[in-house]
Amino acid sequence: METQRGDVTHSVDENRYVKHFGPQWFAPTMGLGALAIALHLAGEFLRVPALLTASQGVTALTGVVTAVFVLPWLLRFVQYPDAVAADLSHPIRSQFFPTMPISLLIVGVALRTTMGGVLPKGLLDAVSLWLFALGSVGVFGFGILLSAILFTNTNIGTKHGVFAWYIPPVSHIIIPILGMKLLRSGLDGGLLGDALYITSLAAMGVGVFMFLFLAPIVLHRYAYEDLPDAKLAPTFLIGVAPTSVLIIDAVHIVHVLESGAAVAIGAAGVVPTLKLVVGLLWGFSAWWALLTVAIVLHYVTHDQHPFAFTWWAYTFPLGAFAIATNATGRLLGLGGLNYLSAAVTGLLLLVVLTTTTFTGDLVRKGEAFVPE
Repeated sequence: METQRGDVTHSVDENRYVKHFGPQWFAPTMGLGALAIALHLAGEFLRVPALLTASQGVTALTGVVTAVFVLPWLLRFVQYPDAVAADLSHPIRSQFFPTMPISLLIVGVALRTTMGGVLPKGLLDAVSLWLFALGSVGVFGFGILLSAILFTNTNIGTKHGVFAWYIPPVSHIIIPILGMKLLRSGLDGGLLGDALYITSLAAMGVGVFMFLFLAPIVLHRYAYEDLPDAKLAPTFLIGVAPTSVLIIDAVHIVHVLESGAAVAIGAAGVVPTLKLVVGLLWGFSAWWALLTVAIVLHYVTHDQHPFAFTWWAYTFPLGAFAIATNATGRLLGLGGLNYLSAAVTGLLLLVVLTTTTFTGDLVRKGEAFVPE
């Protein structure tokens, strides 16, 4: 039934936006945050001030977009609990719920990476601590909820396993990045430092083991079932995220240990091992990135690969790989990897601009907020 009153129509349209504002809408903020950090690292290495300025602009944009997205995301829980429950029981859409708390953590990391010389330290510390607390609570909460649903929902089988299942484990191993940055900034020691330290290590433990537990299921599905629908092709690159983020974790742990921060372990016996682990993890990350190229080419040549909102799944993993490559190059003294990181960052920028343009077209056509 078509309504005649403009205010009622406006209300109906707003309700449609809230009702269909699914958990996947925080994938863009994750990609933007990763782009901000990668641009800063590329600007530092290449000594291009314009990239440093651009990274600050993208960080600000990421913070604004994240804040804007939080409102409809929260309203949906209150106004449309049935729609939220349907997403939580879905074997793929449910895995995107942690992208919201992940975005909070990434905004914190981006702020500390790009805005150190812009914002006062006290304000930066306060904002980062709040983002760490809220992001960690959200990550642990959704991690437990989604695992419980996975174990109890009899409608979910191995045929549903896709690399989006890696998002909850990855969400946990992002926590130590911000946690270690806070420890290194002088917030070590005392109850606050203890909380940052143990939360970071506990989150890393949960993420690593859940990744190891879920990986065989997902790989079994890809090896023995048909490949998923073409719109899920971008999720294959999510496979590069766990090892890439673990590289960033390890490098930040090395920095904390070498800084002399008050933590429970010493640097002498740990740092050499971490450097070896970083090299091994980077090798797998690079190999998976190349494998993704092969799989996407398969989709393009044997099926099709039209634009879908899932293209945002290319952005954060690509950014994580660029950041991890830069971190590996710096830690191991391999300058060639830093050039590679800058090249990947350029590719990431192209992907973000392209995906943003196509997403804008979906919004203008009214196709972005429709039932799935």
